[in-house]
Amino acid sequence: MQTLILVESHFPAFKLYELGFRNVVALMGLALSNEQAALITDFLGPDGRAILDLDDNKDGAKCA
Repeated sequence: MQTLILVESHFPAFKLYELGFRNVVALMGLALSNEQAALITDFLGPDGRAILDLDDNKDGAKCA
């Protein structure tokens, strides 16, 4: 099963990478286009899962 961790920006992506996570993607904002969603879905496959790790701020809370 594929797992992908989605974060808002490059800073949390770098931090998670330093901690050993190699399956991290930075969205560079909160918007996710239909094309991006399709790419993620294709990558993960039918049994995959995506973990959305948003910033602990007003925008992150609004998106969640």
